[in-house]
Amino acid sequence: SASIQSNGKFLVMTPVQDRSGFSDITLRALSQTQSAFLTFRVIVTSVDDAPKIVNQVSNQVMVESGANLEIDLSNVFIDLEGDEITIVGAVSTPLNILDLSMSSSNNNILTLSPIKDANGVVVVVVTCVANSLQTSMEFEVDVVPIDTAPRTDETKMNLLMDAASEASSCDIDDVCTWTYENAADVMYDVDSSDMLLSVTCLDSTHVKSIEIDSDTNVMKITYTTDDMPLNYTVICTITAQAD
Repeated sequence: SASIQSNGKFLVMTPVQDRSGFSDITLRALSQTQSAFLTFRVIVTSVDDAPKIVNQVSNQVMVESGANLEIDLSNVFIDLEGDEITIVGAVSTPLNILDLSMSSSNNNILTLSPIKDANGVVVVVVTCVANSLQTSMEFEVDVVPIDTAPRTDETKMNLLMDAASEASSCDIDDVCTWTYENAADVMYDVDSSDMLLSVTCLDSTHVKSIEIDSDTNVMKITYTTDDMPLNYTVICTITAQAD
């Protein structure tokens, strides 16, 4: 664009952004009824620009532990000089909610994979390069939580089973109590909801009572060996309920 200052002494020329080439400019001077013209050419030389973002990726919503999402990045960037554009990387913050990968067969396909049991808002930054010049674009992914059932800590459950498999020292005709500390630790809830534990045993004849103290996490099973066969096993089940 070109304009003449109000005092008429200066011609101001401003290049249009991202444009190059030439423009022929004609000046006309007027004095009473006489006029004169002068034409000259202005050449605007091109410079190598970094790639431009032309199709911003919109913010996405995914489900915790859900299906992958593929995003086509082929039309996101453009290079005004026509240089080849290469997607050189994609990173997410924080790192423990999504796994990011680029397709081995098509480097323009970005795959988002939710990490199991992780949720939250993630910022994804995609970077491209053309002729050594870089441009980055970012978008958000909201990984929404789902309510999952309580799970068993296999290591701690094995410890409980080892303790339960030890031979009883209860004498015949006695009513005895078997205890196990930290019984509640064998179950956990990934959503950090409050849990209620209960224990049931198949043998109602020998098992008299079952209790898990909510304050101490100590499990107590009261039983008797009356008429109990040798090497007898009682099968019990721990159930956890969470909000």
